[in-house]
Amino acid sequence: MRASKPIALKYPITEEQITQLNDFLQDIWYMQNGRAELDVVTSPKTNANNGEVWMIMTGGNVRLQFKANNQVYTTDLQD
Repeated sequence: MRASKPIALKYPITEEQITQLNDFLQDIWYMQNGRAELDVVTSPKTNANNGEVWMIMTGGNVRLQFKANNQVYTTDLQD
């Protein structure tokens, strides 16, 4: 599991920068405290948090999905 790249703060510091910094620090906290969970779902997760990892099983296909940088990524698993 990896954290997103930390943002470079620029003055004046905006609310958006603080939000991005909080998201990054939360990802680090989850990794340090073993908060990574692996769920098995049958449909895509739409409300996942950054850093979450899950397996999606549809029909005969199994895919690993995770959310980072507010985007869901998918990896196909092969035998």
